Amino acid sequence: MAKVPLRLVAQAPKPGYPKQIRHLGDQLRAKSIDLGMVQKEVAELIGVTTLTVTNWELGRTKPGVRCLPELLRFLGHDPD
Repeated sequence: MAKVPLRLVAQAPKPGYPKQIRHLGDQLRAKSIDLGMVQKEVAELIGVTTLTVTNWELGRTKPGVRCLPELLRFLGHDPD
């Protein structure tokens, strides 16, 4: 039986996409990139500032209770 060469092909990760999903910020960044959204759009959708989204993505701060309903709706799941 002849051997057929196997060639694996995968898409390159999108720029800015987290290498590993370790915390809420990584989940938020990955979801926004998947949806083609910029931080400003995500911030407006959730009802916070762009700086707040940046701080969440970088793991500097965590969202307050007031943001959780919209954040969960955006992510589509509980990040914990």
